[in-house]
Amino acid sequence: MENLDEVKKDAVIISSVLVTDSNALFINGNNDLRIAADYQQQAKSEIRVIEAAFKPHKDNAFKAHKDLVAAEKEQLAPFKSVINILKPKIIAYQNQQEAIAEKARQAAVAKQRQAEAEAKQAAENEKEAQVAKLMEAGDIDKAEAVMDAPTPQPVDTYVPEVKQEKVAGAGTRKTWKARVLDAAKVPDMFKIVDQKALDAYARSTAGKQNMAGVEFYQETQLTGK
Repeated sequence: MENLDEVKKDAVIISSVLVTDSNALFINGNNDLRIAADYQQQAKSEIRVIEAAFKPHKDNAFKAHKDLVAAEKEQLAPFKSVINILKPKIIAYQNQQEAIAEKARQAAVAKQRQAEAEAKQAAENEKEAQVAKLMEAGDIDKAEAVMDAPTPQPVDTYVPEVKQEKVAGAGTRKTWKARVLDAAKVPDMFKIVDQKALDAYARSTAGKQNMAGVEFYQETQLTGK
C-alpha cells in the first residue's frame, strides 16, 4: 500500500504537467492524436494509482461510518417506536375532537338559523296584525303604507368558533396530498419520462424503431483503458 501523502504529492506535480500539456495540445494529425491518447493513458494510470491509495482509507472510513450508523439506529429504535405508537393515537384523537367541534358548530348554526326564521315570522305576524288593525279602523292609506314597508330583517347572530385546546408537542396540521385513482387519466405534465428505459430500448433496437416524441441517436465515446 503506497503512502497516501506521497501519492497526493506526486499527483499534484504530474497533474499540473498533464493539464498544461493537454491544454496546449492541438490535434492536427495522427501524431498529435497519438500524443493525446498517451496523455489520456497517463491520466488513467494516475487515476488508478490514486484510487488504489485512497481505497483502504475509504474502506476503513466506510466501515467506521457503517458501524456508527448501526449503533445510532439501535439506540434510536425504541424512541422512534414510541413516536410511531403514539402518532396514530394522537391523530385519531385530534380528528375525533375536530369532528365534535364541527358538530357543535353546525348545531350552533342550525340554532341561529332557527332563531332568525322565528324572528322573521314574528315580524311578519306583527306587520299583518298592524295592517289588520288599521284596516279595521278605516285607515286604508296607513294600512297600505305599513303593508308596503319592508319587514325588518333580524341581524345575524355571531356563531363563535369552537376551538380545541392546544397541547404542546401534540399539534397537528393539514397537508394536501394526491392519490392516483386512474393512472391513465393523469395529465402528461405529471408523468416522468424514464430516460434509462429509453436508452436501453435504443440499444436493444439499435435505434431502428420509431417512437412518437423520441429521437434515437448515437453518441460517440472514447474507448481504451
